Amino acid sequence: MGKTIAEKILSRASGGKEVKAGDFVTAKVDLHYVLEGGFVEVHKKVVEGGLPNGLPKLANPDALAIMLGDHRGCHTKPADAEIYKQSRELAHRYGISELHETNTGIAHAAVPEEGMARPGMLVCGKDSHSTTAGAVNAFATPVSAVETAWTYLTGELWFRVPETIKFVCNGKLQDGVDAKDVFLYIIGKYTPSMAQYNSVEWKGPLIDTMGMDGRLTLACHSIELGAKCAPFEPDAKCLEYVASTPRGKEAFWPTSADLDAVYDQTYEEDFSSLEPQVALPHGFDVVKPVSELEGLKIDQCNLGSCANSRYDDLAIAARIVKGRKLKARMIFAPGTWKIYRRAIETGVIATLVDAGVMVMAPTCDLCAGGAAALTDGERAVGATTRNFKGRYGSPNAEIYLASPATAAASAVMGKITDPRKLL
Repeated sequence: MGKTIAEKILSRASGGKEVKAGDFVTAKVDLHYVLEGGFVEVHKKVVEGGLPNGLPKLANPDALAIMLGDHRGCHTKPADAEIYKQSRELAHRYGISELHETNTGIAHAAVPEEGMARPGMLVCGKDSHSTTAGAVNAFATPVSAVETAWTYLTGELWFRVPETIKFVCNGKLQDGVDAKDVFLYIIGKYTPSMAQYNSVEWKGPLIDTMGMDGRLTLACHSIELGAKCAPFEPDAKCLEYVASTPRGKEAFWPTSADLDAVYDQTYEEDFSSLEPQVALPHGFDVVKPVSELEGLKIDQCNLGSCANSRYDDLAIAARIVKGRKLKARMIFAPGTWKIYRRAIETGVIATLVDAGVMVMAPTCDLCAGGAAALTDGERAVGATTRNFKGRYGSPNAEIYLASPATAAASAVMGKITDPRKLL
């Protein structure tokens, strides 16, 4: 009987034993990364749990990374500065050399970009959107503070091998429609809980032709479906991306699903006629085509986050705003400094700035409400991860989640707009 990607990766990570969905395994973690003050939180819980001196040792410090500069890269409060200081001290104390503080950016964007996550690896991150690294064929999954502490102490973690759902994506997307719209359509049709604790494999002709930026968006957003992980196939496009990273020559294990792999569910969709999608406040329960919402006045557009801060996201926004002036505020934060630099070199940043877009340093703040917040009664279109109540600041504001193209078109017109009309 054939195996899925998740079954194969957990089999390798647990010593090569044969495993199937539903089994429980103890697996060696190849990479564990924390955001911001993640290790500070873990250390505090360990101390409060009865170990006043902290952990006695770390099983494998070389497999651990601390990603500073994520949410509060340019910290403005003494409390944030203190957490950063403590993170540096803990990294030094425990021998964690992977302390990424400058010239990286949003952790979930930087980890695959730097080649820290590679095909076949078991990757854990102390944040929900750690599923993002699934785009590079990793079993990438979020874990809690307690699980983080256990991983630090033992180098391992136990897992229930997840069942796998397969999405077969057919067709070719129209210009102005992208991976974000695919995700919004799927979650709107199948509900936010349809993949609870499942591995999700995105497959089909549409995925084969999709760039890595789009795949990273789908892997990131798979957590909103309840997914445990979202490993993509290690095709030529994936392997070329990995080879281009600073660690592309380090060990990895390309892991494909068998042709006779057993899937819990298989869904098939043709996206050739898909129009841009919009998730209504305050969640993913109601998603509508942009045509049903066109003309709704907006005050602001936020473009960025671990879901939509990559070069392709910037490039499509720049195409739309080029030669135009915005009628609504638009704020953008690139995912990493490498993305920022590429956008400068290709003229994308200049185009955005000329149109009136505010460009920030790489940060999660646009998505998490730490910057460019809304006040009562305001309405925004966000090309970010989530549109929950209060996500952008005021609980009395509205966030309509959409693609970078839809966000840019809406900023140009000052109202929700189909981006295809401006391309």
